[in-house]
Amino acid sequence: MPIPIAIRQIKTQLIRKYADMPLTDYIGNDNDEDKEAARDSRRLAALAIEMETGEIAPETLIGSVTDGAGDKGLDAIYIDENHKKIILVQSKWRNDGSGSINLSETSKFANSLYQIISGDLAHSPFFKDANNRVKGKLSDIDSALDTYGYTVHAIMITTARERIKKENLSPIKPLLDEATTSDTDLFYFREITQGDIYNYFKKEISRNDIALTIELHNWGCITEPYKAYYGTTSASSIAEWYREYGDDLFSQNIRSFKGSSDVNQGIIKTLEEEPENFFLYNNGIKLLCSKTTRTAKNSNNHMLTSIELKDVSIVNGAQTTGAIGKFYQDPNNSENEALVFVEVIDLTGMPESAAATITKLSNTQNRIEGKDFAALDPVQYAIAQQLALEKEPIKYIYKTGEASPQETDALYCTLDEAIPALACEQDDVRLVALAKGNVGALTADTTKAPYKKLFNDNTSGMTLYNSVQVMRYIEAKLKEEYTNKEETRLIATHGNRFILHLVLQSIKKELQRRNLTFSRQILSTEIVHDLVDKFLPDYIQKTRNTFYELYPNGLASYAFRNQSKCTKMQKAILDAIDQPA
Repeated sequence: MPIPIAIRQIKTQLIRKYADMPLTDYIGNDNDEDKEAARDSRRLAALAIEMETGEIAPETLIGSVTDGAGDKGLDAIYIDENHKKIILVQSKWRNDGSGSINLSETSKFANSLYQIISGDLAHSPFFKDANNRVKGKLSDIDSALDTYGYTVHAIMITTARERIKKENLSPIKPLLDEATTSDTDLFYFREITQGDIYNYFKKEISRNDIALTIELHNWGCITEPYKAYYGTTSASSIAEWYREYGDDLFSQNIRSFKGSSDVNQGIIKTLEEEPENFFLYNNGIKLLCSKTTRTAKNSNNHMLTSIELKDVSIVNGAQTTGAIGKFYQDPNNSENEALVFVEVIDLTGMPESAAATITKLSNTQNRIEGKDFAALDPVQYAIAQQLALEKEPIKYIYKTGEASPQETDALYCTLDEAIPALACEQDDVRLVALAKGNVGALTADTTKAPYKKLFNDNTSGMTLYNSVQVMRYIEAKLKEEYTNKEETRLIATHGNRFILHLVLQSIKKELQRRNLTFSRQILSTEIVHDLVDKFLPDYIQKTRNTFYELYPNGLASYAFRNQSKCTKMQKAILDAIDQPA
């Protein structure tokens, strides 16, 4: 049967991208046609990672492929640190382009998805017979799942024309339903079919021919080792670029315009209220192009120059560009003129990998997070001073980049530890769910709640350090005694913050009975261990029983990130404790 034209063209593009896709571990029919189909399926898996992340380095994409015997239905695994995504791919090559993905294929994929979302992969018997490439990525997945902001993105990609039938998606449906009803946005599913792939390649071919003429004010030029220009241009001219080309401007960027995010609303607010200061507040944009030609106009001074750019891509500043474009859609905003800093890099003579390297490093170096602004909060300084004046001084590290204490420093704690510990010390269990599922939200804005609930003029350094001490010991106990047992593994892994909250509330009550205070004295290690050992085993068992009673078919990885479910579980546990025996 002849191969359809669309499949042939897709295959040509895949070979161009991933010509060196290895097949050394192939197990199957030993004829060339089957081997080549297996290689194409692996290339397809690599393409799914590219389409999801914007990563274009062939060696990186090929390195993500796990397809082969013992792959557990996972044909590619990639941890996207830029977008904080755990990307899991199943690929199916259909040489004739017919049919779709069947029930057996989605079931195999779904089994692995459930295991991964359940967490603690190091102790999961499911992956014991997985191939070495899958096993080699499990620890990275575990680390990502324990890190704030990471989400799981499941992708099924095929050269078949039809989309997956509803009944064939049934194994994945519980995950989709849980994601829809949860407030944590942990799981996403994407289906990529022949038409999606074909349109991606079509757009890729056409989007690299953007030509612009840019006027740079107060410009400068660097000639070695490669040519680059810098200066300012008007925001309205950038809006014109976006109006004409849209997201095609970001063809090589790891991010496209995200729309109405908090950051983008902040950019728009500056354009609206302080356009004259936009240059001072914004980092500007960085352009790559294949060629620059400076015109003769104003060539004898550095006040203004005009430069023609070929094959343009904005590799840093997608949010700035998109927000500017959105702001100037309203004709009433045309008078709010602002200047934007621009870098133009001419790729002439650079290695082929230069564009990808510049893009990646431009978007990952010097990243600022909400918690970094805590260093400007006088409350943080006051806490550090309070702890430093203790009889045994405690070093509180609250500035990013501040040197970590040496092992000889007996007493210390960090802001990264203090944030979840103080959230769990609070009475409000909704903060506990945030501490587990979206800890960054606790410090997203240091001028208001929830940050101000944790750090304010009444925040005691003793409460902070005692909470951290309890958290550290509970984490150690969970790891040593509970995460390696099948009965308690899921609760200890996903319910760690919830359990910390329950234990901290009981510890504070117990200290009151002993005429001790949690907020006015540093507890000794012996007292902390004694109190945790008193309450922890019982709360682990109560949390486990309550979770399975309330959510017998639920996923622990979702439940303990969900504010309403945490509230319901907490109430059930406390009501049971208050009832007379």
